[in-house]
Amino acid sequence: MAAVLNRTTREYRPSAHTPDYPAEDWIHNPELPEGVPPRLWVIEGDAVRAMTAAETTASLAAAETARQAAKPAALQAIENEYLAICETLGLSGTPGRPELDAALYDLGKGLIGTAAYHGAVAMGLRLVYIAQYDGFDFADVPPGGHAE
Repeated sequence: MAAVLNRTTREYRPSAHTPDYPAEDWIHNPELPEGVPPRLWVIEGDAVRAMTAAETTASLAAAETARQAAKPAALQAIENEYLAICETLGLSGTPGRPELDAALYDLGKGLIGTAAYHGAVAMGLRLVYIAQYDGFDFADVPPGGHAE
């Protein structure tokens, strides 16, 4: 068994049956730079090296630009989810948490404390958090999850 590294995705497999991994797509038994995350590797032929300081700065700046460009789309996706919850509850516009709490309470005391309630409140709180704090990184939030 040998280790392989995908040239495109930088996926590393420490134990692989090399005939299953063609050399044009995979580097066999690569020497990897220690202590450097894969996103900061440069693959040249069959060699893998760490980015230089200038390359790292440029790569991180490009990643930040892409993150900022994706932010409006992420905000829109969260707002759409929130509005869908409100529509399901029969609320119009973009109600805040008090209106959302009241609508949920009106559905019956049995609903308060359920997953539907917590999901709706969590969505409202996420929108408030986003509105109040700049620099929130959507990439840190798994789908349906919470920021670490």
